[in-house]
Amino acid sequence: MSSSTLAIETASPYSLWRRQVGRRLEQRRKAGPRNLAAISYIVRGNGNRQLVDVRRITVCILHDLFDQFQTPQIRFAAYRLQQIHWGIALGGPDQIVLDKDLSLAPRRRAYGRRFSRGDHRWLPLALRMDKCLDRHARHPFCPRPTELRLPKYWAALNTDRVTGNGPEFTTLCGNFGLPANMALLNCRRRYRGQVLYPLEFVSHAWRQFRFVYADIRHFFRRQVIRLDEPGQLSGHLGACSYDLMTSSFRRMAN
Repeated sequence: MSSSTLAIETASPYSLWRRQVGRRLEQRRKAGPRNLAAISYIVRGNGNRQLVDVRRITVCILHDLFDQFQTPQIRFAAYRLQQIHWGIALGGPDQIVLDKDLSLAPRRRAYGRRFSRGDHRWLPLALRMDKCLDRHARHPFCPRPTELRLPKYWAALNTDRVTGNGPEFTTLCGNFGLPANMALLNCRRRYRGQVLYPLEFVSHAWRQFRFVYADIRHFFRRQVIRLDEPGQLSGHLGACSYDLMTSSFRRMAN
């Protein structure tokens, strides 16, 4: 390992910020937004399991924002997942953990949207995600998805009397010509002594939910999407609603 590489790896987060972001803010202002968003899934505890309780997952997003004065902002936000009456809610103002602006120089006593110099948890992650966006921005013609990809969700219920419902379940039964009880039986799986069902098939039984799991074994925990407008960061997919744009911290002072 070269001495320069070793110096970069052992540098403080603030030194990395100055090298990677601080010196290039004017260049970024002239270049305009990167029209990309990086999303990372962070799992608390053992993240090597195939199924993870959604309460242990934090979803982070980083993308560019420009205000009316063309001042560049590099928004980094973290959201939790929450079980709601018809499925899972990812993000939104009630589930936001933090909302920071990486373009603001970190300070020792930071508040609002500014990172703290002593932040060794979120600031290094934001810098890695920003570097990932830079790599993708260098290849603007490479095809990229325009929609957020979500993991498969499974529900464990407190009852054995389960019926399938919803448009996805109806489509499945019609495609394979199966009665409802047989289709649901073929879709279930076992995990740690529990019987799990696809969340979108049993979301109507939300009062009986014991746990909701996300299948992340073969899921890309870091993804980059093409961001043409902020509206792409909110929507619905199956039994999951997501909102990675709305923030209750956005108007706080820097």
